[in-house]
Amino acid sequence: MFKGVILAAGIGKRMKSSTPKVLHKIFGYPILYYPIKTLLDSGIESLNLFIVVGKNREIYEESIKIPDVNFVIQDEPLGTGDAAKRALPYIEDGDDILVMPSDAPLIKKETIIKAKELFKEKKTHILILTSILENPSPYGRVVREGENIVGIKEDRDLKDNEREIKEINSGIYIFKGEILKKYLPLLNSENAQREYYLTDVVELAAKDNKRIISMPVSFEEIIGINTRRDLREVFKIMKDRKINELEDNGVTIFDPATTFISPFVKAGRDTVFYPGVYIEGEVEFGEGCVIGPFVKIDAVKGKVIVKDNVIIGPFASIREGTKLMNKSKAKTFVEIKKSTVGEGSAVPHLSYIGDATIGKNVNIGAGTITCNYDGKKKHPTIIEDDVFIGSDSILVAKEGGLFIRKGAYTGAGSVITEDVPPYSLALGRARQINKQGWVKKDE
Repeated sequence: MFKGVILAAGIGKRMKSSTPKVLHKIFGYPILYYPIKTLLDSGIESLNLFIVVGKNREIYEESIKIPDVNFVIQDEPLGTGDAAKRALPYIEDGDDILVMPSDAPLIKKETIIKAKELFKEKKTHILILTSILENPSPYGRVVREGENIVGIKEDRDLKDNEREIKEINSGIYIFKGEILKKYLPLLNSENAQREYYLTDVVELAAKDNKRIISMPVSFEEIIGINTRRDLREVFKIMKDRKINELEDNGVTIFDPATTFISPFVKAGRDTVFYPGVYIEGEVEFGEGCVIGPFVKIDAVKGKVIVKDNVIIGPFASIREGTKLMNKSKAKTFVEIKKSTVGEGSAVPHLSYIGDATIGKNVNIGAGTITCNYDGKKKHPTIIEDDVFIGSDSILVAKEGGLFIRKGAYTGAGSVITEDVPPYSLALGRARQINKQGWVKKDE
């Protein structure tokens, strides 16, 4: 059985933060989320995925929120070998175990799948992902005798004649379960860091003539995050990857320097992104959409669906759980959350739409607000097809929902608290009174 172990118990002192390093966010998700998602996408089941974390297990569980993954505690940060040892109770001799660091969010699922296939094909005991660098410090080196891998040494433990080695260790391995069960208990901390190194398993296995192979991987995929600058660089790489992918698939992005698109975004042909667009989370755009300029879409807490030929922005905010159907519009200074905007419907400007379902061919006048929260509960607003909502309408949802039925109108400036029947005009405002001469009298 294939299992995954992610080592996430490190403190990350160089981040200089009260937040654990791997819980810092990129595009709205913790760093740790990315390797977990990659391993799941590569075919490792969540029940067979073990995340080794520090004492405060609850903050990791709360931040990740992926069902069925297993969190294992390492009480003290005694090194990668000791961290891997925490997973031993869940490992069988016949298992294949992928072990990787938690701070390498750029590794691709295709690379993991290829490594798994190579491990099976070669019937090896250990597979190590490695890269070649002209300036390999401060990374650990892969030590060979001829073609045979005989060990991995951390940079600070290298002898002078080993410092010229250019092959670096990625920190990503696949082990036979029997190898980890045999050698992890034999590790010692006789090194510069006084820690238990997982890499020492390779040397112990080599001495016993176990089969050890390597697989090359691009350095970009194994970049780790240790500092705020690293975080910024990884963010940029992730952004550029997605923009290049979208452009290759027929999407126009006018200014990549000011456009920030989550890795979990999909977009159809002829969709256009203008400058100043920032997207977090999982968003699916259809074809022929126009997004921006200066639009934020936050889909971290719930997927956003944007169908074909939709216009969003400028200066719009689209939040989790929103669906914008074909040819709909969410335009200038509009915020929409957990709502559906039907085909051909428009929310043109200066409106808030929350917990609402809007039918087809509806026009929402400027300044409209759905008042969906009564201080204790949220209630839905349902606007049926062909409705016209007058400017500056306030739609106050009640228990069971507020219904604006097919073909109805609301007068500008109305506060609507009751259902509106089909093809009716609803007015909810005070009568205008003109007090003639009032200004002159006051003077």
